[in-house]
Amino acid sequence: MKLLLPILLLAATLLLSACQSTAQSPRQPVQPEANTPITAKQNPGIEASYRDFSQTDYESLLGKQPFAIFFHATWCPTCKIVEDDILENINAFPEGVVILKADYDTETALKKKYNVFSQSVIVMIDSNGSASETLIAPSFSTLKNSFISLLE
Repeated sequence: MKLLLPILLLAATLLLSACQSTAQSPRQPVQPEANTPITAKQNPGIEASYRDFSQTDYESLLGKQPFAIFFHATWCPTCKIVEDDILENINAFPEGVVILKADYDTETALKKKYNVFSQSVIVMIDSNGSASETLIAPSFSTLKNSFISLLE
């Protein structure tokens, strides 16, 4: 009986993710080069960055500044939509935003640490190094507002 609620929540999350991916119009995916940060190109004063997860990056940010971990899977259509949204709006994020893209299929210890049970999840980490919020397939505006709250 104790396992029924988490299983139902997971099923509902997966169903919502599938519905969101079919409701969105398909876009041409924008793929960053491996381990190369994507930063604001039009306004060099904005230091927003989206890059592949690395333990070194993670440790250098943890407890020093707010950032986010995006649990992404290459096979996930919702992940592709969220990633496209991030890349298309990278210039509109507040200064200092860092999003680390973690591979959902291989970062098992990281998923366990942050209680992530589904792809398309973004975990917001505050400047103390604690998870402050977990977002499931957020829109750009939701993600931006979460960063604004963290950076205040």
